[in-house]
Amino acid sequence: MSRYIPQINNQNFVYPNFDLAEYDVDIIHVPNDNSVTGVVTSFSATSISSSSITVTTTNTWTRNGAEAFIRNNGAMQIYTLHVMAAGQDYYKPWRLIGSNSTLSTGATTWTSTDRPATFTPADIGLTTFVSGTYYFEFRFVGATAIFPVCQTLTITIP
Repeated sequence: MSRYIPQINNQNFVYPNFDLAEYDVDIIHVPNDNSVTGVVTSFSATSISSSSITVTTTNTWTRNGAEAFIRNNGAMQIYTLHVMAAGQDYYKPWRLIGSNSTLSTGATTWTSTDRPATFTPADIGLTTFVSGTYYFEFRFVGATAIFPVCQTLTITIP
């Protein structure tokens, strides 16, 4: 059985006199526009010192029928946690301080309970911590989309 594939003239708007003939551009796939979501149910700084800060979180990742992001080691990525220190208000100086993944690649929801993340001043490009408002961003990870959830903590360095 043969099928006739017609020529499609692609008119280039940058070079209007340059028409490109294209053949066999039938793209057949089922789009999946679903996106993962997540909710942070608790988030707090559990240990604060001048040399390190530990934050603890409980959150839930929901697949929503979306395609999951599978890492090279075969684990499914749940979220990554990023921080921006007090006074770092220039364009997105987010620093990765934690992540979570699971080998249960078929999971439709995943709850991380009391999961800690510890970071030092050197991890976020500082020489010492300063008191102020620290900004955190949870990035719940899917294969084709990231679902960000922002959190803030006012931290006083002793």
